[in-house]
Parts: sequence; structure tokens; C-alpha cells
Amino acid sequence: MLTKMTSPSHRSRPIIKVNGDFTLPGDGRGVLIVTGGLTISGNRHWDGVLMVGNNLTSNGNNGVDGTVVTGLNRKLGQIVPQGDVGNGTKTYRYNSCHVARALQSLSALVEYRNAWADNWASY
Repeated sequence: MLTKMTSPSHRSRPIIKVNGDFTLPGDGRGVLIVTGGLTISGNRHWDGVLMVGNNLTSNGNNGVDGTVVTGLNRKLGQIVPQGDVGNGTKTYRYNSCHVARALQSLSALVEYRNAWADNWASY
């Protein structure tokens, strides 16, 4: 099941959650959360954050500018199968700018009516 969470603040870099295994259908950007395994085949490119519960299989000439985290299901006490990166040429570059842009919509301070914060130096 693919869930795309959009709001006016992050339409161009959506947060997408996929339950189960997923094959990246094309180029993209934003935050992609896959609870199972992720397969990237062909000439695909992702700008932003990839968070994968199991493992990543990458075939073809593809790459990521941002960050990739795999094996997150270990934190839930699950066994993560051993994976193989695949064949072809890969370009995985950590890019703090793409990470910051992808996560920008998650870092907003939300104001609550009739509430206060007395431990902040200033607002």
C-alpha cells in the first residue's frame, strides 16, 4: 500500500510511505519510507531520504543524492535478510542539502492556541 502524504508545505518533496516491498518506478525526491525491501532497477535517481525496513537491491545505473538507511526492521526485533547491492554502476552520495530539503516540512514549529512555553529563551 502506497501512502503519499502531501500538504502545501511539502508538495515538491513529498513524504511517501510504502507498506511491504516496493520497486522504485522512476526518478523522485523527498522522503521514501519502505517497510519491506526496496528494489531500484534501470536508470533511476532519488534526491532526498530513503528509509528501508529490510534491504536494498539495486540493479542498473542508478543513484541517490541524499542519504540511504537500510535494515531498520532490526530495531523492531525482526530478522533482516542478507541482501545484495546488485549489478551495474551505483552513485550514492551523501548530500546534506537534499536531506535538509526533504526533511524541511518535518521541522516546523506548530503553534497551539491557549498554550505557552516557559522554558524557551525567546520565541
